[in-house]
Amino acid sequence: MCLLCLMSTAGTPDPIPAAGREVSDYTALLAYLDYSWGRWNATERLRTPVIVSYTFTETADLPSLAEFDPYGSDGYFSFNADQRDAFRQAAEILEKMAGVVMVEKPGAEAMINVFNSDGSQWSGWANYPSVSEYGSSGGNLVLDYPAGTNYRPGTDAFQVMLHELGHAMGLKHPFEGSVQLIDRFDNTYNTLMSYDWSGGTKSGFSHLDVDALTHLYGTQANTTGWRMSWGADEFRLTASGRAEFLITLPNERNVVRAAGGNDTVLGGSEADRIWGQSGHDTLRGAYGDDKIYGGAGADRLEGGHGSDTLLGGAGADKLSNGTADAQTYGDSDILRGEAGNDRLAQFGSTANLYGGAGNDTLTATGANVRVFGDGGADVIVIRDSSAEIWGGAGDDILRLDGYDATLRYDAPNQSGRDKVFGFDIYGDQIAFGSRYDATDLSFSRAAGGKLLLEIGKTAILFADLRFAEATSLQIDFA
Repeated sequence: MCLLCLMSTAGTPDPIPAAGREVSDYTALLAYLDYSWGRWNATERLRTPVIVSYTFTETADLPSLAEFDPYGSDGYFSFNADQRDAFRQAAEILEKMAGVVMVEKPGAEAMINVFNSDGSQWSGWANYPSVSEYGSSGGNLVLDYPAGTNYRPGTDAFQVMLHELGHAMGLKHPFEGSVQLIDRFDNTYNTLMSYDWSGGTKSGFSHLDVDALTHLYGTQANTTGWRMSWGADEFRLTASGRAEFLITLPNERNVVRAAGGNDTVLGGSEADRIWGQSGHDTLRGAYGDDKIYGGAGADRLEGGHGSDTLLGGAGADKLSNGTADAQTYGDSDILRGEAGNDRLAQFGSTANLYGGAGNDTLTATGANVRVFGDGGADVIVIRDSSAEIWGGAGDDILRLDGYDATLRYDAPNQSGRDKVFGFDIYGDQIAFGSRYDATDLSFSRAAGGKLLLEIGKTAILFADLRFAEATSLQIDFA
């Protein structure tokens, strides 16, 4: 949705919407009260800091009037060097007011695309943010002044630029929407989002604007110490070492190092690489083929959509490539618990799960998965078809709630006393590989008449099979 701004010398805008609930504070500026998607952190709690990219649209990338002409322009042209410096100053002012980091991006498309218009009746317009669990989009920030106009602080154009930047961050006009500012407060002394210019030209946000921005994104203290740069095809971010919440750039390949602290990092829609390092971190990949490394600490790693690789590192970690409730699944994923007592959960198909050292719980909900318990006393749960399971060393519990499972005991490190629930003699099988043959097998009757199979250093107790069913087992020595 585009927000229109009249020239500072123009008359009353029309149409003015019917009055909503009247207030005297910053809530009159919050677009998200009417449009839940209208803030850059809409999927997270308020006051979560954000990183917002912007680019100065170059001549070759400007839209044609046939492609984009919402307000009767005669054409579009790029910001000149002085105008770009003025916008950078406006971005710095915003950064000092709230937990927002503005990063200039080389290239044609960013979260905010900045350029000039010529010939419309407005001095500028901008888009609200649009953010949902499926992704984020911004839009354009456009000023309409004669070519070469001075946009620096102290000019009317600079005030309009701040106004439009407010829209791009999710601030609305105080006279619009379900919550509106009392008339006597609706002026630029209180908010630059007003059309009623009062007290001269402004070179900074007014007090209600600051209140609204900090309500949305917190304070600058939440972003202090972040280091950012652009690589050839990626955005790089290193956090400060505090306990931090990092929302990466949408539609970019992000490389994030969270440093110390108990951090939360949200990946974007491309192939991200995220390192939690020390601390108990929550790292979410979202869309794209992501690589996520927990590092030290008890971490929570979530891959989401795409072919992801998750490595828990040291500590008792929880790894998941999706959530059944949200119907998000990853395909061709690799989940590695590594050291610690980890919990791995897989949704989708064609994944490899590795518990690593420690007493792990591995749950596979999807077809064609390979599960490796590795060391420790593991619990392995299979909830779909065509799974291959290597319990590894340790006394493991295997729960087969799907069908067509293969229990593999063909690795040299296999040992321990495993307990198997749900083994189907008609659909499941056991594979010992060529290291063994039928003469190495030993069947016996365990307590309660249950079937116990022993081979090499491994004992397998079938909790649901009787000793008499031993001859019905499907066993492969290939």
